[in-house]
Amino acid sequence: MDRRERNLQQVERWAELYNNEGSKFVSECYVEDVTVDCPGALLIRGREAFTAIEDAVCAAAPKRWFRIDRKIADGDVVMVQATLFDPDQGDDFSTRFCAVLTFNDDGLVVNDTTYLDAARWPMPADVAERVEGLNVEWKVPAPA
Repeated sequence: MDRRERNLQQVERWAELYNNEGSKFVSECYVEDVTVDCPGALLIRGREAFTAIEDAVCAAAPKRWFRIDRKIADGDVVMVQATLFDPDQGDDFSTRFCAVLTFNDDGLVVNDTTYLDAARWPMPADVAERVEGLNVEWKVPAPA
């Protein structure tokens, strides 16, 4: 299997873990010093900070899941168009996002740039407290 195919398979695993295993997808799919950039929303540096954010999201939206709508791979980069669903926000709730994932030689994500509508993404009010002291830069006011 070539790198492109491996990375596409890793995206499927990434989605499966996100949908079924809470924040486990972070430890299984990302390098320790990952950078996660959600332009206009927040910048996360490091797996510890990313796990803390995702633990908070999982607590606020335990039924959230996403569907991959399209994947495009080029070398070590996979672009994923997807739709997030959160039944706790209503049966018809959904929001689209696009993740650009860059993989290393081991098939782990080293950079994740995710474009999303931050106003529609589930984020608990206490998330700022949960990540205090970790490497998270808010581009919008942190939830209060």
